[in-house]
Amino acid sequence: MSDPLTRVLNEIQKVTGKEAKRNGNGWTASCPAHDDTKPSLSICEGDDGRVLLHCHVGCAFNDIVFALGLAKHELMPNRVSTKSQASAKNSSNRQKSIFKTAREAIEAYERKLGKHSVKWQYHVRNGEVVFHVVRWNLPDGGKEIRPVSRTKDCDGWQMTAMEGPRPLYGLLGIQESDGPVYVVEGEKCAESMRELGFTATTSAGGSKATAGTDWEPLAGREVYIIPDNDDPGRKYMRDVARILATKVATPTPSKRIEIENPDGDDIFDMIEALRGKGVSDDAIREEIQAVTSEAKAIAVKARRRNSVKPNDEENENKSRSHAQLLLEIADGAGVELFRDAGDGDDAFVAIPVDEYVETFKLPSNAVTEWLQYEFYRAYSQPPSEQGVRDAVAHLKAKAKYVGKAERVGVRVMGDENVVWVDLCDEAWRCVRIDADGWKVVEGAPVRFVRHRGMKPLPIPQRGGRIDELQQFVNAGDDDAFALMVAWLVGIFSPSGPYPVLVINGEQGSAKSTTCRILRELADPNGAPIRAMVREARDLAISANNARVLTYDNVSSIPAWLSDALCRLSTGGGFSTRELYSDASEMIFNAKRPILLNGIPDFVGRPDLLERSIVLTLPSIGKRCPEKQLWAAFDEAKPRILGAILDAVSAAIRNLATTDVADLPRMADFAMWIVAAESALGWPAGRFMAAYADLREQSTMTAIEHSPIGSPVLAYLNAKGKWNGTATKLLDEISSEAYTPDRSRKRREFPSTANALSNQLKRMAPELRRLGWDVSFPRSATSRTIVIEKIGSTSSSSSSSSRSSLFEPKTSIPNDDRVTVDDDCKNAGSSPQNPPEGIGIGDHDGCDDDDDLLRSPRARPRVPDGWSSAMWADELLRKADACETTNPDIAAKYRDDASRIQRKKLA
Repeated sequence: MSDPLTRVLNEIQKVTGKEAKRNGNGWTASCPAHDDTKPSLSICEGDDGRVLLHCHVGCAFNDIVFALGLAKHELMPNRVSTKSQASAKNSSNRQKSIFKTAREAIEAYERKLGKHSVKWQYHVRNGEVVFHVVRWNLPDGGKEIRPVSRTKDCDGWQMTAMEGPRPLYGLLGIQESDGPVYVVEGEKCAESMRELGFTATTSAGGSKATAGTDWEPLAGREVYIIPDNDDPGRKYMRDVARILATKVATPTPSKRIEIENPDGDDIFDMIEALRGKGVSDDAIREEIQAVTSEAKAIAVKARRRNSVKPNDEENENKSRSHAQLLLEIADGAGVELFRDAGDGDDAFVAIPVDEYVETFKLPSNAVTEWLQYEFYRAYSQPPSEQGVRDAVAHLKAKAKYVGKAERVGVRVMGDENVVWVDLCDEAWRCVRIDADGWKVVEGAPVRFVRHRGMKPLPIPQRGGRIDELQQFVNAGDDDAFALMVAWLVGIFSPSGPYPVLVINGEQGSAKSTTCRILRELADPNGAPIRAMVREARDLAISANNARVLTYDNVSSIPAWLSDALCRLSTGGGFSTRELYSDASEMIFNAKRPILLNGIPDFVGRPDLLERSIVLTLPSIGKRCPEKQLWAAFDEAKPRILGAILDAVSAAIRNLATTDVADLPRMADFAMWIVAAESALGWPAGRFMAAYADLREQSTMTAIEHSPIGSPVLAYLNAKGKWNGTATKLLDEISSEAYTPDRSRKRREFPSTANALSNQLKRMAPELRRLGWDVSFPRSATSRTIVIEKIGSTSSSSSSSSRSSLFEPKTSIPNDDRVTVDDDCKNAGSSPQNPPEGIGIGDHDGCDDDDDLLRSPRARPRVPDGWSSAMWADELLRKADACETTNPDIAAKYRDDASRIQRKKLA
């Protein structure tokens, strides 16, 4: 074994406390440059005799050598040439040189590197200086850092790093203070924090030399870590947090300080940049203290078990099942178990991974794979399938019956004050949106679940305009584009409802590309557009696994699917048997934005049309290569997403003060978009005007799609009204004059009076928009249909008798209150002196039913189609409705109801 290799192996044992193991032609050892719980350092000799070091975790060669307290030349073999031998001898003599003072050792460095720029001193607990880190700023902008430390017997100083464990920087300040301690990367950052009055520290050796440091002085202290703005800095933070969590008794987990630092790579750069802008130290200190109060605990992975275990541990493990061992792994990893606080009873697990937490449903493939991987890492063998199933089942039961209830969402969650959007990136970052704007944050106080296929959104950029989207979608005109944008902004409403965006168009009108682009801005997915589902269960499962549902090339929508889409748009549930072996139910409850496209005009049922935004794309004149289109869109996507988030922030800010005079169906969606108009650059009323035009078009579409729509409308235009039974109306519209023979043979055309009545009820809102009032008065003996022009006396009476809570509560007109005074002829007539033209059976000019209630003076009339009891109840309801606005009318209604009830009893 060569001298350099012997030296390296000896130093590894000194620093790590573990001996290197022989492995083939080389050795395996714990890496001294990081907290290595499983040997990851490979050591071997090169052909020329030099020592080769490789850390499989990724530590740099220089950091490993520095952590060992060696110089690079000490890993080189003795040379054969005289010149090489002399050089090696000089290096050896220099290395073995013992200096009386640290100043002399630094001067030895300066003979080669010039005057040093700065040096930092490390003290031990009694205040003695035992270690220096010296820095040279090089002319080319680089830097050189060299260690100077006391010899082992403390009789002098040497030009090598101190053997571990090394003290923390600023140890005396830590001992003198009792407040929180800030851990930063590098002595320069620590000094900048100490200048502001904070207790700050770091470890010698940079971001990958945490293992050789004594962290015990932080026991019992509150610790905050400020990482550098790069990957090594974040790794340093995780390594420190892991050491503090596993080796040092801190009262609480260490927390991360999140500071937006666009002006540099670390806290020193940020502080200096703020000072350059004229910000005072007091203001900087207050800003850091404010961020400290919002710091969050750093999640730490469980320590890996070494593959080589003592015999007693092996015997103990053999006595426990794989399920028990898996549960111990989950418990050691610090997983959190909880259940859904919504309508479902689903169970979930949150698994800490580095500084963030990943959330998964129980059971799921992701949890199974994680347990299998962790078990193999711990015991060097795969777990049994039964053990994994038992462990997952136990975790699910514990989550449902012991775990706390928390809200769980997919991609978007929030309330009227804050909306959270999951970016779905590897760091589990989110966007926080409130009335003041939006910002990207690491971690959120809500639980997002990610499903297979979900892709990350881009990091949004500020200053974008929504108009930039128009060049990528084939909207056709400004109204259609405005409605597309409204649907997009509506996706980020935390509670909905969400209209169905229906895109029609001829072949080649970029329907599918438009759908892909729209989804990329809200809920990117590995399969962005899919074929339409064939049963409601598949639709519910898709809604459970994605925020936006997109279906391509839809040719028709059957009735069951139309009803299911309506429920999904405005909110609804679906249940099915969980297992074929028992009667347990699996419940899906979701409200989701939906995007459909197809060539025909495939949406026709009125209830779905009222929940839809139907757009017809024009044909494309000039095309561009798809690769070019997507390249331009990917470049613009962050700006467009930022503009959408600006609109969402405006909606949150303005929603409480937004007032829409004539709210349409999907009223909450309409108010959300009106509240966001200002951020979209639209004039007031822009959206409602386009939405009203769309509603008129949808009305005619529904009439055309209904098998009875055109016949009924043709009949009304010819006759002016209808008052009769459904059977007679079916006979009338079935004639050749109103319905061609081919239309009567359609399967959808009603063959019974009940089917006609049902279709007419579904079409009634569309007929009212066209000026026709539809009512269905009924009595104990008859059921009739009344269709008249809105504004006629009888139709207004019918409408008022079925007034809604959603109508304004104002005084009811006199002609709504049907009495002898204003509705019956010759109120003063009597049975003994009937008026001219009225038979003995119609003494008061009212219908025959009212003859049961006749009296010598004016009496209330019971309208056609109403029983006495039903009309009395209706009068009492009218009295309650106008009690506060018109008490005199209310008293008359109650008097009439009382007289009807007395006469009925008589």
